[in-house]
Amino acid sequence: MTLFLGHTRFSIDAFGSAWFNATRTRPGGLDLFSSRQEYLDWLYDADRLERRTQILLEWSLPQLGYAVERARSRGHTVQHIVSYSPTLPQEYQERLQRAAQRYDFLALHTADDVVDAFLPPHALVQQFLDEQHKDAAAQSELFAAYRLDDDDVLSADYFELLAPYVTESHIGFRVSLGLGISGLWRNGRIYAARETYYPKISMGMASVCARNPGGDLTVPQRFVDASEDNHDFADRGAPVITDARETAYLRILHATQSGVLHRTKALSRHWYSDAMSRIHHARPADMEIVAEKFPVLAQHVSTSHGEPEETRHLLGEPLVLGDQRVPFSVDMRGPFIVEVDFATEQEALSQDVAVKWNVEGLGGFDVHGEECVGHFTASGVRYHKKYGYSTWLPTHRQRGRTRYALVNVHSQTRISSLVVLSRNQQKTSVQQIRLTAIP
Repeated sequence: MTLFLGHTRFSIDAFGSAWFNATRTRPGGLDLFSSRQEYLDWLYDADRLERRTQILLEWSLPQLGYAVERARSRGHTVQHIVSYSPTLPQEYQERLQRAAQRYDFLALHTADDVVDAFLPPHALVQQFLDEQHKDAAAQSELFAAYRLDDDDVLSADYFELLAPYVTESHIGFRVSLGLGISGLWRNGRIYAARETYYPKISMGMASVCARNPGGDLTVPQRFVDASEDNHDFADRGAPVITDARETAYLRILHATQSGVLHRTKALSRHWYSDAMSRIHHARPADMEIVAEKFPVLAQHVSTSHGEPEETRHLLGEPLVLGDQRVPFSVDMRGPFIVEVDFATEQEALSQDVAVKWNVEGLGGFDVHGEECVGHFTASGVRYHKKYGYSTWLPTHRQRGRTRYALVNVHSQTRISSLVVLSRNQQKTSVQQIRLTAIP
């Protein structure tokens, strides 16, 4: 039998702490928030809380419950703790309390101070171990403490994948199951799902721990620099076992994540573009694996960028590009994804395809002015005084036979038409061109 003790921090009030993305001063002195009130306004924003509550209560905990039942059937014991601050709006405290009544493996903890992501407060750990070993003779008590952020999900077999490493010889080690699925959350669904490999990722990172007969805990050491003491540097403080043979997590990227906000603030670009830049190197997820590993939410996961009604297909049949330029009439406003499907991945790697955009100003807005140019180029669109706006589809930075780019249309403009062309004027077979609005 293996004991597993999990911890989730649900919107903890930690202003000024170096242990959180949202409150850590980044290199160059960039702070995400200038005051505590600005931080609390973001932390407890209704849209942000509702999004994280939905992910936690409707996806993460039900999926965890599925995994717990599998673990119990194999003789393991699981306890999961959700910590939250007393300043959390009452409505969300009550929703957490109802969840604790529903799941017998779930316990709540009101945190008056900053709490560790890797390990629940030691008093709770001691209480958990006391309950598990109250009838046992004095001996070293082995357990694994695992991390689960409130907007991430663990696989149905997570505990089975982790259990072989929870041994006496690995006390003081951390364990990282680095293969998973990553996707972008919007409107209650996950889009652009990709198979991602991230050794030392925070999702499900576990610590192999023990309590000796005297009651002292042995846990993995931490890296001493608080500004860098996170999962990426876990092996600076303790040995890390990495195992990426099986899919173990589902990582959800969304607009209100602190890490996404830091980069979009620093780079002044759309959140979807930033989020996709973190996974565009990966292949589309295998939906059979998604269904097997994440049965609770598989129906909400898609490898596409949007729903059929959000997507326009420009080709009725495959198109062969050469030295000609092929025009299309469109009406695009706001951010959207342009995708080009090639016949093979090799063609996607070897062919340079560009899309020229006809940008029209609304109400006399100057499309060649500094504001407009800066807005478009922040999302990767190129600008030339003579030739206007264009996008070159990436080649080697993406995987598979589809290449895509995000275009963030300025609110005082629209794209009324586009032209597709081959940069090197070689014959290129294009199977489809799609435009998907990103509300």
